[in-house]
Amino acid sequence: MRDGILDKAVVIDIASSFAAAIIILAVCLRLGGFNFFAPWLIVTPVVMFACGLIRGENAKRIIAKGVALSTFQLLLLVLGTFDSPITLLFGIPLIVAPAVAGAATRRWLRSTSPSDV
Repeated sequence: MRDGILDKAVVIDIASSFAAAIIILAVCLRLGGFNFFAPWLIVTPVVMFACGLIRGENAKRIIAKGVALSTFQLLLLVLGTFDSPITLLFGIPLIVAPAVAGAATRRWLRSTSPSDV
């Protein structure tokens, strides 16, 4: 079921990453824009957790799924932090870890749900 180099699931994960970036941007700009750092630290993990929870249905490799779901945000982080490696160091776990946690939660919920017999 491979379409060239990328799987369909990876392409959908990257598209979900783009949609999550739009949601994060819209909500954070409404909550204070670039004047305050706190909305970005609150909204980004929540949206990324939700993204992992929604797209983590068949996550065999959860960390790879979390990175794929965070692709667009990581690209924006790298482009925005050329002069600050500390921001990059703390920003990557802030973005990837909630997506991984969301995918792991989805896997856990699926494994503990009662089966329909």
